[in-house]
Amino acid sequence: MGMDVFGQDPKNKKGEYFRNNVWWWRPLWEFCEFVAPELTSMVENGYSNDGDGLDEEDAKELAKVLRKSLRDGTLDNYEQTRTEWLASLPIRPCVHCQATGKRTWYTNPNEPHEYKASLSYDLMEAMMNEKDNEGNGNGQLPNYTLVEKPEGWLEETKECNGCEGTGGQQHWAKNYPFDKKNVREFATFLANCGGFQIC
Repeated sequence: MGMDVFGQDPKNKKGEYFRNNVWWWRPLWEFCEFVAPELTSMVENGYSNDGDGLDEEDAKELAKVLRKSLRDGTLDNYEQTRTEWLASLPIRPCVHCQATGKRTWYTNPNEPHEYKASLSYDLMEAMMNEKDNEGNGNGQLPNYTLVEKPEGWLEETKECNGCEGTGGQQHWAKNYPFDKKNVREFATFLANCGGFQIC
């Protein structure tokens, strides 16, 4: 899944299309919100594929702000602060194995590549519960549902593949990359797109 950003009246190839997957888009748009809150506030659904966006004038203005941040050190300072913040985040309990380091699987003996975990949980609940160093989240594991073992399938408990048996995982925020090159490419798109829609 990703964000397909289409130019509404592109001036050239660079303004036709910009894409980030969901992991790259979120930090990029967060930075846009940081440096240009008055412009990004006009985009009600910046984190969804609802077709929201900016017109040509505002897209060009956002491009100017992003390019200025690249020149004056704002982006470098932001990236450094973000890197330090990510490094300070606590290890979270592994949601896959309930922080035990062990995970139980059901396997079809006739199709070894057909298997399912014995526990299911809501990923969004797990992410919302995640505790950070700013007091957000309760740090609790999500609610689990025991999955019924299909008749004839084998049951096996082994080292959790989500945490490699440690019982802990890195914070979700560390899955979202951010870098200067992506900001520069988005600024180039904005300057040439003639307005855009996030689809």
